Amino acid sequence: MRSYKTEGIIIKRRNIGEADRFLTVLTPYFGKITVSAKGVRKILSKLKGHLELFNHSKLIVHKGRTIDIITGAETIESFKNLKSKLSSASKVFLLSEILDKILHEEESHPEMFELFLESLQILNRGKGNGFLVNAFILKILSELGYKPELNKCVHCTGSLKKNELYFSPVAGGLFDGKCIKDEYAFKISHRTVIAGRILLKHRVSVSEKIRSNKKIEKELDKMVSLYLEFILESDLKSRKFLREVEKL
Repeated sequence: MRSYKTEGIIIKRRNIGEADRFLTVLTPYFGKITVSAKGVRKILSKLKGHLELFNHSKLIVHKGRTIDIITGAETIESFKNLKSKLSSASKVFLLSEILDKILHEEESHPEMFELFLESLQILNRGKGNGFLVNAFILKILSELGYKPELNKCVHCTGSLKKNELYFSPVAGGLFDGKCIKDEYAFKISHRTVIAGRILLKHRVSVSEKIRSNKKIEKELDKMVSLYLEFILESDLKSRKFLREVEKL
């Protein structure tokens, strides 16, 4: 049985038996992996504090016949600040659910790891406005080949008129008013499109620099949410929870 070392962020966990857990871990080079943490729920477990949900940790993993087993762990960052705030924690639950649903097991995506880590760091600093989650989603979709077309009409490939913009989650982009032939398309403001372009072009931290605007945030949330759910072919439980938290 051989072993390997990796860093990783715990994005999901499931209790097994009386003391064990299965963990879903996002790693830089091994991608998303599922591992077993034996005895981690015991009070005296040495691994317990290092394998909490959303922890960024160094891991020693043994290759198993059916599932790999964590034999050593050391916390790099536990992100205590974001875990103590419901609004921040609910955002991370959503980001984690998206990663778990959209990424295949053991496909290397170092850019995804860095994107997720940067997002956690922003939230842990007490930042992360209404644009952060959608910035994260747009960057993920772009990296995986699902970048929405926000610069030209998806039908005629021509330029777009500011006052006649319609987004279609099915077509994955914008229609000009004269070209719209999609029953799923809905009108969207030019300012929201500009915000989307900025989030696609820059690092996720640019979300901190965009001035808060509830109308733009709501429109962008609708555009990104519907497009993501079309790609995933399912809705997101954590998205509904986040929206309820934001009403508090």
